[in-house]
Amino acid sequence: MFIVTVFRGPFFHRLRVQCNSLLRQGLSPQALAATLALGTVLGTLPVVWGTSLLCVLTAAVLRLNQVAMQAVNYLVWPLQLAMLLPFFHTGKRFLPSLAPGVDGAQFVTLLQTDPLESAATLGSANLLALLGWLSMAPLAGILLYAVLRVVLPRVSRTSI
Repeated sequence: MFIVTVFRGPFFHRLRVQCNSLLRQGLSPQALAATLALGTVLGTLPVVWGTSLLCVLTAAVLRLNQVAMQAVNYLVWPLQLAMLLPFFHTGKRFLPSLAPGVDGAQFVTLLQTDPLESAATLGSANLLALLGWLSMAPLAGILLYAVLRVVLPRVSRTSI
């Protein structure tokens, strides 16, 4: 009961209305939980160009709701940007030799003088962020799915 009472206010009311609408369209709480968890985890992938395509493919393969998956993907893009540095630093712990040895100001200078080298530097930083994401995403997805499987049926039973 505590979980349901904490989420009050206009934003959570609107979210509850949308979740109930999806549940009434034949989407089970388990499928909605899987859609929201996968959309969140894939939406935080530190590859800015690839999250929408991955969400479309994942939803198609797993027969999940495409609209809900993309909506979550777009809602978490600020989280994707906020998590770039933590993912990078986590990946750097696994492969410190791959970490670029430049800071922000040096990277700007490198970008002006040698665009190809700056692309390689950015690429290695992105690979480290991807490695960091890979180390955290499975556990985060499982935990989020477990929480949503408990919360969504309770939210769907509460009055709107």
